[in-house]
Amino acid sequence: MLKKFLFISVFVALLTPFHTLYAQVSVKDSLIYSEAVKNVVATYHKNIGDQTGKYNGSQNAGYTISFYEGHPYFFKDELSKGSITYDHVVFDNVALLYDEAKDWVILQDSTHRIQLVSQRLQGFTVFDQPFIRLEKNANTPIVSTGFYQVLYDGKIKLYKKEVKIIKEKFTNTPELKVLFEKLNYYYIKKADRFYRIVKKKDFLKIFNDKGKELNDFISDSKLNFRKDKDNTLTKLVTYYDQLTSTEIK
Repeated sequence: MLKKFLFISVFVALLTPFHTLYAQVSVKDSLIYSEAVKNVVATYHKNIGDQTGKYNGSQNAGYTISFYEGHPYFFKDELSKGSITYDHVVFDNVALLYDEAKDWVILQDSTHRIQLVSQRLQGFTVFDQPFIRLEKNANTPIVSTGFYQVLYDGKIKLYKKEVKIIKEKFTNTPELKVLFEKLNYYYIKKADRFYRIVKKKDFLKIFNDKGKELNDFISDSKLNFRKDKDNTLTKLVTYYDQLTSTEIK
């Protein structure tokens, strides 16, 4: 894989000076260059095939316990076609599972389920939902380093971390079964600062410059923080972006 990646890098590097020198000659030259790079990347994806997970992850054994209630995966207990950005290379149309209990992304190749190395995975999509990896540090005071769902990606960012915690369930049978407790964490990123949102007042405190407009919008749209926080926060952030985008800078 590394050799193929280096091949792409060298190929693009060789093409770049040529393209820069003749960029002003014609638009046709630029299109030819872009198409050539696209073809090389496509060939790279085709050649690497199922080796992606084998080279960069370990085989995932799944769970040996029975689920009494719920499951550890995002949205559904089944594979979804999506994409991954792995070592800054995008792979489309791959079969994925996202284990929210262990914060693992699992790729299904033709024969195995591969647990990808989280540190090398910049982001992914599963069930048409985008996720990115965020690092917890002094400037990013989030609950933990890991994968966060991107609910809104505009001037303001809205992230959600859904964590599933395994709980033991004792039944009348000797077999151990488990259920899952689900915890949700919401974060706003505004002007490079992260804020955790628990209640409506947390949100309004961050956006107090438009407090009246936001309160009116909540009332008029009949938004409910407790019952539908995903939808409520997404609509509010979108509305705030619309309000501030029309202001004169």
